[in-house]
Amino acid sequence: MVNLTFTSAVNRKTLKAKPAEQLQLLAKLVELLHFWHLLSLDAPTVATLWTYFIAATLRVEIPRFAPFAMFLTVWIVYVGDRLLDISLLHRQPLDPEGLGEPHQFHHAHRRAFLIAIAGVAIPLGLLIFRIPTTAIHLYLLLAGALFGYFVSIHASRLVIRVPKGPAVGFIFAAAVFIPTVATRPDVQIALAPSALLFAVLCSLNWLFICVWEGERRRIFDQGMVDTSRFIVPRYPIQAARVVVISAAALPLMVRSTPWQISVACALSAVLLLQAHRNRFALRPMTLRVTADLALLTPLLFLPFLSLL
Repeated sequence: MVNLTFTSAVNRKTLKAKPAEQLQLLAKLVELLHFWHLLSLDAPTVATLWTYFIAATLRVEIPRFAPFAMFLTVWIVYVGDRLLDISLLHRQPLDPEGLGEPHQFHHAHRRAFLIAIAGVAIPLGLLIFRIPTTAIHLYLLLAGALFGYFVSIHASRLVIRVPKGPAVGFIFAAAVFIPTVATRPDVQIALAPSALLFAVLCSLNWLFICVWEGERRRIFDQGMVDTSRFIVPRYPIQAARVVVISAAALPLMVRSTPWQISVACALSAVLLLQAHRNRFALRPMTLRVTADLALLTPLLFLPFLSLL
């Protein structure tokens, strides 16, 4: 009887300890994901995953180094963009606190990021010589668009500037589709609707973050015209529903469209909607991480691509 009582007491303590340990583990995981975002590793991860996923879905053998080169390139672009955002502090009376945690982190460690960019550029430069000619031509066109975006956002004194979300969304989508399209030019037409759908999804990702953090108000405070309202729907819930419906209808309307890509986009839009519904229960940094994690839905398909 004593042994049974003692055993019951131990089991109760164990049951009470497990939730506490699980909460600690969850807190550590969230902290790790925050660091993943602060280091600007989120966008490169998404780009690398989608680059591989698109090629694997169509069974296109892209160069093995392509996902790695994509990761390095996107990381340099995103870090550079945030460092250029910080440079606005020297030209405009902006409050560093208003830039958000990622920009504050880059501002505090800008020297380390600059050194890291220089180090990453070396292996990336070596990989450029192995990129197929067709891909180089496409990336040069994309680089021109990206340069125009940077000039519009960071160097231009124009009052009306290129809206950041749609510009980044469409450039990002084009970049991840280029390796597959360059290797198999015959799939360009088949992939065009999927590329457009993914571009809208990436813009939607920005739109939700913009709504969550009140960036639209900050843009007006800086005396800029928010041209995004003419290009991106002002209501993210309705826009997400449009993405889900379009993703469901696309494979039925265009038979050559890979349904796996459409389903992945639909799932990402649903996850963004779910994050939006729970936005008041999460801190801003966790919301941004959640928005990035919502774009990792291709992970659900990778184990089964050979069977689909």
